[in-house]
Amino acid sequence: MFRRKYAKLRFLTLDEEMPAGRFSHMGKRLNTVRDRLYTKLGREPTHEEWATACRLGISDLHNYLDVSRKSQNRLVSHNIRLVDFWVRKLMEYSLAAKEISYFDLVVEGLVGLRKAAESFDGSGSSRPTVLITYPLSGAPHPLHALWTHGRLLP
Repeated sequence: MFRRKYAKLRFLTLDEEMPAGRFSHMGKRLNTVRDRLYTKLGREPTHEEWATACRLGISDLHNYLDVSRKSQNRLVSHNIRLVDFWVRKLMEYSLAAKEISYFDLVVEGLVGLRKAAESFDGSGSSRPTVLITYPLSGAPHPLHALWTHGRLLP
């Protein structure tokens, strides 16, 4: 069960989250450049075209993408207990949540966690725990729709 695997991981400190957030957000910016190239060229850009558009060498581009992916994974794995907490709370207090399996709700929460890790920029304006908790507890999110309306909204 995933709870046993991640239960021993502690939450990251602010000093650990900020660099991880910056690297994570850097990968998002690099992928935005790739998406713009895709739109401009009408095809998937080559690694050379992508690196040139980012003003990087190919090896630097791959290194930055690798560090970004590792930073996102670190943010996700160290905050995964929040998903478990909110899913358990949802299942405990919502009658509609009892019709959906625990694992389906966890998957939905992990998608939100991944999006929060991608959007966290490390600028210090908010911590990833806020970005993670907000969609799970009170924003327009499938879990929130289940909580308030008793069903998943299309």
